[in-house]
Amino acid sequence: MRIVIIVPTYNEAGAIAQLLDAVEAECKGISGHDVHILIVDGNSQDGTADRVREKAKQYGNIELLTEKEKRGLGMAYIAGMRYAAETMNADAFIEFDGDFQHDPKDIKRLISEFDNGYDYVIGSRYVPGGSIPSHWAWYRKLLSRFGSLFAKIVLRLPTNDNTSGFKLTRVKGFFEYLPLSEKEILSRRYAYKLHLLYEMVRHGATIKEVPIAFLERGTGDSKSSARDLFDSLGVAIRLFSRDVKTYLSRHKKAALGILFLSFFLASIAYSFHFRVQPSVDARAYDEIAQHIVSGDGYRESLSGPLIDDNAIMRVGPGYEIFLAIIYFIFGHHYEAVWIAHALLHTGTAIIVFLIARRIFNEFGAGDLPGVIAAMLIGWSPDLITMNAMLMAETLGVFLIALTAYAFLRVLEGEAASYRRALAAGITLGVAALVRTPAAFLVVPMAGYFLLRKRYMPLFFFCLSAFLVFTPWIARNYGVYRTFVPTNLAYGIDLAAGNHPGASGELEPYPRNDQVVAEYGKIEATHILTREALVFMVSRPLEFAQITLRRISIYFSFARPTGFWFFLSGLSEALTLVSSSVYAAILFFLGFVGLAFSWKGMKNFESMSYWFSGMLVMMPLSVIFIIVETRYRFLSYPFFAIFAGLGFWAMFHKKISPKKYAAIAGLILLNSGFDIISNVGRIIQRIQAL
Repeated sequence: MRIVIIVPTYNEAGAIAQLLDAVEAECKGISGHDVHILIVDGNSQDGTADRVREKAKQYGNIELLTEKEKRGLGMAYIAGMRYAAETMNADAFIEFDGDFQHDPKDIKRLISEFDNGYDYVIGSRYVPGGSIPSHWAWYRKLLSRFGSLFAKIVLRLPTNDNTSGFKLTRVKGFFEYLPLSEKEILSRRYAYKLHLLYEMVRHGATIKEVPIAFLERGTGDSKSSARDLFDSLGVAIRLFSRDVKTYLSRHKKAALGILFLSFFLASIAYSFHFRVQPSVDARAYDEIAQHIVSGDGYRESLSGPLIDDNAIMRVGPGYEIFLAIIYFIFGHHYEAVWIAHALLHTGTAIIVFLIARRIFNEFGAGDLPGVIAAMLIGWSPDLITMNAMLMAETLGVFLIALTAYAFLRVLEGEAASYRRALAAGITLGVAALVRTPAAFLVVPMAGYFLLRKRYMPLFFFCLSAFLVFTPWIARNYGVYRTFVPTNLAYGIDLAAGNHPGASGELEPYPRNDQVVAEYGKIEATHILTREALVFMVSRPLEFAQITLRRISIYFSFARPTGFWFFLSGLSEALTLVSSSVYAAILFFLGFVGLAFSWKGMKNFESMSYWFSGMLVMMPLSVIFIIVETRYRFLSYPFFAIFAGLGFWAMFHKKISPKKYAAIAGLILLNSGFDIISNVGRIIQRIQAL
């Protein structure tokens, strides 16, 4: 049988002649096979090709394939494999380094296992008897083993050395399945080895690992680098994603069911582990809900007149009513709330999956963006932490996602447009009663109706939203004799975030308490709102500076959640780290997805155009007022949706590395600016750990 030993070279003039002599000496001892050597040279400028031609005349079984330019190790081997199989009629080919890192004496051992019937024989460093240079630095050894182990676990490979460059491959039955073109192969560098191994395993090759001693390079300069490790990790992740996609296509319902169940269980496990008791805002919501159930109305305390009660200063009333419904049905048990939160959390993940899957059909993205979006919501450390507390964010995030889905139904067609407009208005109204910033979604939603000249659906949309507010507005007018659509917190927050010396963050502002005590809640809200507006107009530069700081904080991954009273020690540290990493991933992929979607938009008919508008509204609703880490949670469904598209675009190389490198750079610069601008606060929090 004809066996071709493929040796890629680039500037190996100093070693190639000696290498060919050594390989030829070993080939003489191989019986029963017609062994040839194919040199694939990357247009070396040091005379490597001339040395090869001299040896070809001497031995007669050496061929030279010269590339027009150096294209990378992977492309050199692929060119050699195609030439060996199609031109030289090889029955098997061996990949062999041209720098003496592979011992020519081991060639016989690989061929011997080929004779024993194996389809794929690997010269392995990581089986008993195999080795790597002992003088390598510890970190080089660690990285080498880690890359191979990572691929083994992620891709479920049966082999131990998954990045070996010394292998024999049977041609018959496998050559046609190998990704031997520039379009098919996932790496032009060293990681091509991993891709080929994956395909051989996938197509049922019988595999044997032969222990070898991997040698130090004899002469010349090493062409490997740290980049190759990351290249291998990237290929492993892409192949894993391909496996996941294939599995989902075959077992979609079961896989999605397991995925969504994991979101529910993660939330439940966290909540029941920490069993957080209500504190501060959560305690107020809890007390208001209990008073509603007992028939005492929407109030935080039973002492004093209703007009002076502090409940109207809290976020609400939607979440408090939600708690009251749970308490009315199940009694005053926090366990029921945690279960309800977990269900809402899972529901949010399902909704973003459905939205991402449908709005990105225009890009031919399939289910992958939806799956990624669902995972970013379902496994969000920020949202899971919030689910364990009696806080409005869990319900608010769900209702904002539901509003987005209702709007998607409006975008999908003219059929039943009135009913869909009514549904969108109702969900928006309920969401705004839970978390007021949701009301800002009216801008892109109403804008769509106006641009499309769909005036009757717009009327029904606005009417249904107004009707949701009407009972609460009527109740507040009866108590305060003024128009209060949600609560009176806006004036307090606006003044706290916009006054001389303000940081833009949620922090005590004594002036608020002073004015409330002197004028009462209603008048104080008007006074503080006027003072904040006067500050914005009279000191525009300081206002702009504070606003820029708020924007930086909003998008900074240096602002993780985790500084909660019930966390300490390791649990707090893990929460902070995971939250920071999560925010970096979410914002990075989200902005990549936004950049890609805007590039592909042709007109206002694109669904992604309107959803990007909804995303923009979420930070706009708070960056001119006050910013806290949890205030950005309301934007998470939209960021997750576009992050799913961003992951898909990167996975399929739809966006240039320069563009997503620029996005990563901007996120890093912003977080760096936030750290530098607020280093004192950050140090205080770290010291408090």
